[in-house]
Amino acid sequence: MINKMSLANIPSSTNLPDSLDLIPVVSSNRSKAGKKAKRKGSSYERTLCKSFSNFWGAKFFRTPMSGGSQLKHDYNLAGDISTPDETFPYHVEAKNQEALKGFHTIFTSAKCPVWKWWQQCTTECPRNKIPALVFTKNFMPSFVMVPYLYASILEAVAAEDVGAADIHNSFKEFIRVRDCVVMTLKRFLIFNKRVHQLSSERYLSWKSHNGAQYEVFVEMGIEESKNHICRTIK
Repeated sequence: MINKMSLANIPSSTNLPDSLDLIPVVSSNRSKAGKKAKRKGSSYERTLCKSFSNFWGAKFFRTPMSGGSQLKHDYNLAGDISTPDETFPYHVEAKNQEALKGFHTIFTSAKCPVWKWWQQCTTECPRNKIPALVFTKNFMPSFVMVPYLYASILEAVAAEDVGAADIHNSFKEFIRVRDCVVMTLKRFLIFNKRVHQLSSERYLSWKSHNGAQYEVFVEMGIEESKNHICRTIK
């Protein structure tokens, strides 16, 4: 026979906690990391907008995912930062990620994330723009990667402005990797606006008429390719 007193001590179902209350709520570390990375990327893009605005003398904005931007109408919104000034010649992709373990990995590893970023930058770049990948990570300055052909033209055009001797020395601050050139963002912005405009015009013109020669060009030695560019862009 069941003891009535023992039954009275059993809590009724109304007093039992909801089964969901027994499951601890655990926040997703991956979700937190994703939000932090997004904030970090957005902050970096805003910093770049200020740098390019001061350099180019025009307003720059983070490229919007949807409406509510000052970049309206038919303006091409490719890239991470954009400007209504259509004379700006670059398609800019910005990356601020710790996935880049170290700058040296650009030279030592085909799996370096920079090459994935560069592929994205060049693939999405409009035909009338020049791909420019701007990247950094914590405790590292910002770097710019552009096509080697364009960097050679940039050097040649700058030499017309500041003198061959000076630009020859400054070109030593560039690092050639595959068919690209890497330099610090600070160095990239030292060239004045006129040099960037003339260089981009000559690059896009040369590429449209000599695109088939590009693969041959990037295999040339540094001095040979610079001499070739100087002969063909004028």
